[in-house]
Amino acid sequence: MSEIDEFFINMMEEDRKKPSMSLPEIVVLLKFYWRYLWKKKIIVIVASVFFAILGLVYACVRTVEYTATYEFSIEGDNAPMRFSMSALLGTGTVGAFSGDNLVQLMRSPAMVERTLLKVVPNRSDSINFIEYFLVCDSVRSACENAESTENTGKISICDIQFPLSQKRETYAREQDSVLMKVASALSKSIRVERLDKKMSLVTCSFSNKDEAFSKQFLDAYIEEVISFYMETKLSRSTRNIDNFQKQADSIRSEWNRAVASRAYYADENLNVVRQSVGVELQKKQMDIQAYTTAYMEMVKSIATMKIDQMKETPIIQIINQPHYPLANNKARKLKFIIIGGFLGGFFSVLALLAKCYYENNIKPQLTNLPAQKED
Repeated sequence: MSEIDEFFINMMEEDRKKPSMSLPEIVVLLKFYWRYLWKKKIIVIVASVFFAILGLVYACVRTVEYTATYEFSIEGDNAPMRFSMSALLGTGTVGAFSGDNLVQLMRSPAMVERTLLKVVPNRSDSINFIEYFLVCDSVRSACENAESTENTGKISICDIQFPLSQKRETYAREQDSVLMKVASALSKSIRVERLDKKMSLVTCSFSNKDEAFSKQFLDAYIEEVISFYMETKLSRSTRNIDNFQKQADSIRSEWNRAVASRAYYADENLNVVRQSVGVELQKKQMDIQAYTTAYMEMVKSIATMKIDQMKETPIIQIINQPHYPLANNKARKLKFIIIGGFLGGFFSVLALLAKCYYENNIKPQLTNLPAQKED
């Protein structure tokens, strides 16, 4: 066994034999640390003042964000099963779009892309939201004085435009790249929460450093999401109603032709007393009755499906919507000064206590370690 191992074994045995500290010893230890901190009070004050200045600087240079918030409720028929014509035809919404799906839809970057390509309302220059964002984000600020890049072959943001007349399918690679990056960045600023599943209350908020852009973008975003949600939710029932309506119109046309055929045949054989004429008239009358019955059933089915569609249509009620001035995260400078001063004093006290403990407890033990003998 080496001498170092024996030394550590002796230290462990001494620690076991050493009794726990009493209350007077703890008081003496606290007084010792207090006197040490009092001697170093200048360091604590300087650190507190320095961190307070940092807090003031942060309060002056930090970016103020304006938050627009929508609060709305979703009401719909959520019954597990309805024995109706739409349920038999598979046009119901069981397992389809529901309130939870709407929340997930609002978090989708695809909805942000669709909103970015919409026209900004109430502006003299007709531009879409992505151009408006590039202007608000100061990306286009250097484009007026920028040199032309036609000779260099490089493409900058000044060369990428998003005209309203251009369709989304015809976008170039550079346009798609900028659009996806902007949509990804803005989707991170959108927060969607469902407060109460029983009451179906949903809040959607959006934050941006430009107050006007924050409100107008969220207005267009909510309108786009609700429109897409309603269109998708009712697409199956609408498609089936249209198909049934086409069949009903076809049966109505056949009924008209059958009635006209019977009338023409009766006029041509008005004074004929042959039995075959009566048989033919009876056949045409039966066709008319069959078409009439089929048409009436189709009309009833269409009416039932429309009633079921009205029941399936969710009611999205806007409870609160943003108004100027928007809420912002602008805080008072005094608050950051106090927080910075407190953190500076707290961390300086911790550092001084750690230094004092090292110098009085750990450093003497390291200096008393026996030197290793050379082989």
